[in-house]
Amino acid sequence: MVKSRHCRLANLTPEELVRHHEEAEEMGGYFVINGNERLIRMLIMPRRNYPIAISRPSWRNRGALYTEYGVQIRCVRRDQSSSTLTLHYLTDGSIVTQFSKNKEMFFVPLVYILKALLSTTDQHIFKELMKNNTNNTFLKGCVTAQLRTAMEDGLLNQKTALEFIGQRFRLKAELPDWVPDDIITKQLLKELVLVHLDRNVDKFNLLIFMARKLYAFAGGECMGESPDSPMHQEILLGGHFYLMVLKEKMLEFLRNIKMELERLAKQSADLFDSTLVSLMPKVMRKTVDIGHEMEYMLATGNLRSRSGLGLQQAYKRQS
Repeated sequence: MVKSRHCRLANLTPEELVRHHEEAEEMGGYFVINGNERLIRMLIMPRRNYPIAISRPSWRNRGALYTEYGVQIRCVRRDQSSSTLTLHYLTDGSIVTQFSKNKEMFFVPLVYILKALLSTTDQHIFKELMKNNTNNTFLKGCVTAQLRTAMEDGLLNQKTALEFIGQRFRLKAELPDWVPDDIITKQLLKELVLVHLDRNVDKFNLLIFMARKLYAFAGGECMGESPDSPMHQEILLGGHFYLMVLKEKMLEFLRNIKMELERLAKQSADLFDSTLVSLMPKVMRKTVDIGHEMEYMLATGNLRSRSGLGLQQAYKRQS
């Protein structure tokens, strides 16, 4: 980047810049790729860590019982990478949690997630969802029906909930076969469900709050919120975007090394054990070239992302 610490123009005075045939008031902050100037522009993103009540007619196409009502939250980690989670309201009064992994959407009943997060009772979940609405018989029936469905599926406690979800996400978890089902679910909850929170009790409480807001929204007790309002938007800075792309390419680099080593180990375990050090250069050549991937993104403005990085719009660079 021009005027960065590694740039030759970093500490030059205006007179020295002119002497090197540069602008005297050069501000920097852009890249020079193949002789062309490239600037990472800022993107408009949904407001971070805030549940927004949205009415979106297209959500009805996600299933027979789906309605246009939902509560969506964009969760941002400390490294600025993000993950979006949505609670969908169904016509039978139940709530389904939707999240994405590698651009693939997954739907899990809310009560299943709540049971997996904490070792608690159905009565506690019922009281939390019914708080300040004890006289609402319709809501009482909705919550009771969801808890009954979970019980019929064998989710009697946290352990059975973790195992139930883990069995169904095993193929998507990209973990070894010897990893137990409950560990798969814990990894799933950590990486995809309210990723800005570290403690499960905090995730539990926020999901309860979002569910109560969704019931109020669907019942006409509160107004919907516009995602186009500046109050519900923020700006994704160029440096944060660069960091997000770099993190994903590094994870892809490590994932490719793991897959290649596993392939070689299956071919010949003895050869793998005796020549691991000599195999590493060969393995490294088959992985992602991080520098080339970053240069391609800056030069063309095209983002090749496995996960999509939670972006709501296609990225294009400004020249």
